[in-house]
Amino acid sequence: MLLAGIFEFPRIKIDEDEATRLAETFARVARWYDIPEISEKAADHYAFFLAAIMVWGTRAMAEYRERQSRARGDAARVVNPPQPAPPGASQAAGNGAAPREPPDPRNPRTVEVDGMGTIEIPPVVGNMQ
Repeated sequence: MLLAGIFEFPRIKIDEDEATRLAETFARVARWYDIPEISEKAADHYAFFLAAIMVWGTRAMAEYRERQSRARGDAARVVNPPQPAPPGASQAAGNGAAPREPPDPRNPRTVEVDGMGTIEIPPVVGNMQ
């Protein structure tokens, strides 16, 4: 979560289940190495330090980046999501066109995704009825 906040990569943010799974697997790997024991007091201080960095560090980084952006005169980018078409909009236009059908999953296709480029979607195989 710390890296997701500092570098503004929301895709790398993990949820509670993923964090638990990582911690459990790390504990299994760590048992094979000679890691010195630390006191409970030191572990509590370390946990507090990490929590403080995750809370205040990400906010401080966001404030820093915002101030840099304002100093450069960057305008905030506002992205308006596309509005859904009202039901029956194609018939209301008088053209009599049928609504668009979703693509057939049995056929391969490509999709252009912003920031990722072209994604090839393989066909779905199996019993489709």
